[in-house]
Amino acid sequence: MAVDLPEYLVSIEKNINDEWIVNLVNALNFNLSNSEIIRIINQGGMKINKEKVTNPKTRLKKGNYLIQIGKKKHFKLKIS
Repeated sequence: MAVDLPEYLVSIEKNINDEWIVNLVNALNFNLSNSEIIRIINQGGMKINKEKVTNPKTRLKKGNYLIQIGKKKHFKLKIS
């Protein structure tokens, strides 16, 4: 079963090599503090490429990602 993405989808390109997921979400100006982002991750409210993130120390390397925070916040991230 395919799930449609919401109409509101942010696309971002970053030139970094290895970045902490909390810093990346903070850079997107979703008005969430580091502790709020960590709480969301610990409660299972964040997915990367449709897989639940369970470790707040997750780091992202080069690649394309679809990140979902809760039910309404989605963004595509390209790290090069």
